[in-house]
Amino acid sequence: MLKLPLELAVHPEWRVSLAEAIARLRQLENEAELEQQQTGEVIRPVVMLIQAERKAADKETFTPERVKQHLIEDFNVPPDRIAIATGAFDELTGKRLDDPDYPQFIITVDKLREGWDCPNAYVLFSFRNTTSATAVEQVLGRVLRMPRVTRKRREALNRSYAYVVSSELAATVQGLRDGLVQSGFERLETRDLICPAADVSITPGLFAPQDDLVIPLPEMENAVVVPDEAELSALPKALRDKVDVSPESGTLTVKGGATPQQIQQLARTFRDEEVAKQVREWLDTALAAQSAPPARVPSLAEQGHKVHVPLLSYTQDARRGFFDVFDETPLLDAGWEITDFDPKLTESEFTRDVEAMRRATLSISQLEKIECDVYDRLDSQLALFGREEGWTLNDLIYWLDRNLYFPYSERDQKVAWIVAALNHLIEARGFTLDELAYRKFRLRGALQRKMAAGLVLAKQRVFDGLFNNEEKFALRDEHSITLEQGRYAYDYPYTGLMPLKRHFFPVIGNLKSSGEEFECAEFIANHLEGVSWWVRNVERKPTSFWLQTATDRFYPDFIVQMKDGPLLAVEYKGAYIASSHNSQEKRRIGELWARRSEGRCRFVWVENRAWHLIRKALDSTSWMRSDPDKSL
Repeated sequence: MLKLPLELAVHPEWRVSLAEAIARLRQLENEAELEQQQTGEVIRPVVMLIQAERKAADKETFTPERVKQHLIEDFNVPPDRIAIATGAFDELTGKRLDDPDYPQFIITVDKLREGWDCPNAYVLFSFRNTTSATAVEQVLGRVLRMPRVTRKRREALNRSYAYVVSSELAATVQGLRDGLVQSGFERLETRDLICPAADVSITPGLFAPQDDLVIPLPEMENAVVVPDEAELSALPKALRDKVDVSPESGTLTVKGGATPQQIQQLARTFRDEEVAKQVREWLDTALAAQSAPPARVPSLAEQGHKVHVPLLSYTQDARRGFFDVFDETPLLDAGWEITDFDPKLTESEFTRDVEAMRRATLSISQLEKIECDVYDRLDSQLALFGREEGWTLNDLIYWLDRNLYFPYSERDQKVAWIVAALNHLIEARGFTLDELAYRKFRLRGALQRKMAAGLVLAKQRVFDGLFNNEEKFALRDEHSITLEQGRYAYDYPYTGLMPLKRHFFPVIGNLKSSGEEFECAEFIANHLEGVSWWVRNVERKPTSFWLQTATDRFYPDFIVQMKDGPLLAVEYKGAYIASSHNSQEKRRIGELWARRSEGRCRFVWVENRAWHLIRKALDSTSWMRSDPDKSL
């Protein structure tokens, strides 16, 4: 017997969703006590499964350790009620469900995929916005099995509950529904899952290619086309497990290579015949390239060349001639204080009703069909579970001070600004202290954004003032980034069929195989005369070229070195975003970098495929000879 219907709630703010999930857990504890009084059945503890994220090198994620820290510090969960269960670290080893110290909060990443389940698990919380049917199937079953396989008198205990950090209710509902169908519902012939034998006819032979096949995803109407989910799920497991589809990077990868028969099967997962034909041809081409790779001229980086791209320097002490790289330090060191920031949160910045959850219910009809009821409730947790009481104003000020990171001011000034913000909310907007305490996580976020906005305005004023004294800027040999083999970071490689010549490194990073940026790269690589080398400049990598703006670092799209001329930085922008203030600021600092280079460098801003502007920027330059082995 399963706990159905499954009730789903989604919210884009993880703190709101997690707060409701914990509140639901507490409600179920009360229901379990009433059930014990009525029937004698003990359901203890009522368990919540929390699906955390894997650690990532390029961004902060909700790892199991971080989730545990939030549960302890922000929700007052005792540490001994929490267990982390992952492949490398399993605190559930040796514990049984009927042990008095069995944890109530189980944090996992991959453990859910290993067959472990717990009948007392009623609540599933996921930090992953997972909508894949396969992924949902792998985690959903862990909260569906009913304790003692008997229906409960308390209706709340006959259901299961899922909370997902997401803003897409429809997509999440569809993912859950497909997961239930894939798990065996709507199959009237059997209630059990049947695992078919492996298809040995498509097992790669001993001498089959073992390298990954990577091709770009096809595009139609300016959107990538992905395989049909049902067709992909119907592939033999041996092939399905090898396929990785990434719409974000625009690539399809077949891990460990594929046989011609597997390529035919995979191509058929694209419903459009022309698209399927294109995918098959690309995979065949990639397979053939593995067998007989064409001769390739080593890139300059592979040949051992090293070049230096100058950054923008700034005079810190004009009398002593002390220069440093122009970063945000001069913007932060200027004369401004946090008390100059506006502390008043408007209705759009901090509303009352954001905590209302979007909801849906999934159940099974008498015909064993999955039914979905989507509905919106404008009830907030203030009405459902009561307000958070017992807070004083000093408690809230102390909590906000401790949880608001702002290292650019003295603590007393920061506290004074927080007090001013709270006074405005209470006196001018009519919030009570209990309401603010309940909304403390969202309040913290709103104040953090308000601080950030004030900091941007302060830095903007300083930044604008610096342009009145351009002689403080210069390009100096000691302040540069170095391009050499082993110093090129990227997130995904270019996998297009069009060869792009003269790239400084053997791999081109973060470039899709179509679109306007690709066309810009193709013009530079294959049609611009006199190019010695060029580089796709990848954003936010320690080895990339950058220029400081008032808000952030700016990474031009391409760096081009001419054989008999200057270094050229190229930024391409679509017309729909080129006129924004941020774009204007990037263009301004790029042109300043070029002006202060004494003719060595040029900067060009290209919009709407105006490739002639690149040639024009070079034609207007008094060129200097440059060798790729020497610093600029």
